[in-house]
Amino acid sequence: MLANSLEAKASDARFPKYLFETKGEVLDLRGDYALVKFGQVPTPNIWLRLDQLEGF
Repeated sequence: MLANSLEAKASDARFPKYLFETKGEVLDLRGDYALVKFGQVPTPNIWLRLDQLEGF
């Protein structure tokens, strides 16, 4: 559900591998969105819709 989403269109359409291969940690929930931290890589926290997340 990430491809062609509003979130994908707001940035580079090429998704980095860490989004799919790294365990993220949900820091906050607001409505249909979760603030996710990827601690294994030096990246900022990002907001993703809950339906874009999968258990790891």
